Amino acid sequence: MIKKTIEITNLKVAFSTRQGQVKAVNNISMTLHKGQVIAMIGETGSGKSVFGLSLLQLLPENAKLSGEAEYEGKNLLRLPTSDIRNIRGKKIALIPQNPDTSLNPIMKVKKQLRDVIDQKDKKTYIHKIINELKKYHLYDPERVSDAYPFQLSGGMKQRVLSASATMGKPDLIIADEPTKGLDVIIRNEVYQIFKKMIQDTDIGLLLITHDLIFANTISDKVAVLYAGEVIEYGDTKDLFNEPYHPYTKGFIEAQPYKNLKPIPGLPPSLIHLPEGCSFHPRCSKKMPVCSQLKPDLYSVGNRNVRCFLYA
Repeated sequence: MIKKTIEITNLKVAFSTRQGQVKAVNNISMTLHKGQVIAMIGETGSGKSVFGLSLLQLLPENAKLSGEAEYEGKNLLRLPTSDIRNIRGKKIALIPQNPDTSLNPIMKVKKQLRDVIDQKDKKTYIHKIINELKKYHLYDPERVSDAYPFQLSGGMKQRVLSASATMGKPDLIIADEPTKGLDVIIRNEVYQIFKKMIQDTDIGLLLITHDLIFANTISDKVAVLYAGEVIEYGDTKDLFNEPYHPYTKGFIEAQPYKNLKPIPGLPPSLIHLPEGCSFHPRCSKKMPVCSQLKPDLYSVGNRNVRCFLYA
């Protein structure tokens, strides 16, 4: 059963720099549900990771946040440090991009996982850790739990990170580019890890990724970001089979498993965003209105599309 977890309304994130305000996330509203997988896709710099990290207040000090992310009746964006720390890892967990930099190289796996579940009794926490590692097909979980990260392969470290996220039975996991920089073999391992996680739990998952095959494989819905905005949102299979927004079409066609046809031009400066639709300087379907007014997120059947073609 799908249960509402986080209600996000008009979320904005900007970074103060010497050159000006970098508008990384611009007015995003969406609902994250327990038991549902939402993939967030888009080019580098589209705001995907900033969006995910903002929900746990993991952005640098020069970040300015506005809007709401309501969870259990509280706004995650405004919680005091002590309160957000009690949520991180326990109720909302993060699987960061790089296992090599996310795991402490001089601390054994069992100690790192024990810190996640905050168990003092050794027999109890070791039993829980072994059982959790078994779920991810680590066939010698006792050895893995007693190992240091540098003694494990890339795929094994990714499994340990996934286990650390699910051990506390959170409502939501934010997975930030979990296949980034991995070779084909390890990437396929990661696909299976996440499939197993989804099958065995009712945890909600926000998957932030460039990997469209991964998104298409495990997600229920897809949000396409461009210049910090959601420009298309809908059911995964429908969206990949028939993308509506010109950017979504171009982004899918540019993938290695498709035609490798790049979108002309470059993403806009997030300091000096174009007037009107942010994508219009690169769009082959643009009309005069596109450079004058910003389109709303229009409802088209079960899809939402930010494009005047569907106004």
